[in-house]
Amino acid sequence: MGKRGSVFRQTCAGTQPAPPMPDVKHCWVNSHAGRVPGLLTRWIRTVDGTWMGLVIFPVLGDDGAWRIMETEVEADQLERA
Repeated sequence: MGKRGSVFRQTCAGTQPAPPMPDVKHCWVNSHAGRVPGLLTRWIRTVDGTWMGLVIFPVLGDDGAWRIMETEVEADQLERA
């Protein structure tokens, strides 16, 4: 792994336990570009009490290439997969 990897292992192998994996769920994102598959990584409650989902999903760029976007999406724009 090399020197860099062993330094990383030493600094991260402290007394702190590893954080738990997030409860990731597949979903459909209804955006201006249409319905695309996504991964819901967590729910966020806003100050006004509405829910937003932090979602990772593909977006088709103007050049025709797909890119990955991570953003907060309103709950009514998400569907279970």
